[in-house]
Amino acid sequence: MEPVSGKKYRANFIVTKDIKGNLCAADMEQGIFTDGLTKEELVKNIREAVEVAFDIDSYLEAEIRIKYA
Repeated sequence: MEPVSGKKYRANFIVTKDIKGNLCAADMEQGIFTDGLTKEELVKNIREAVEVAFDIDSYLEAEIRIKYA
């Protein structure tokens, strides 16, 4: 299925908290995992992880969805 945005890359993250209260994000389909202490740090880390996982210059090349569980 093509992403709604028409972008070539797509990542769907589910965010949960670990036992220490850290925010943990996982895209099980793409195998991308990251974490952060705050929502701002988590989003920054998700963007960086997407760039590395897809080997792209900017996260803007990807459609990123984040769902907080």
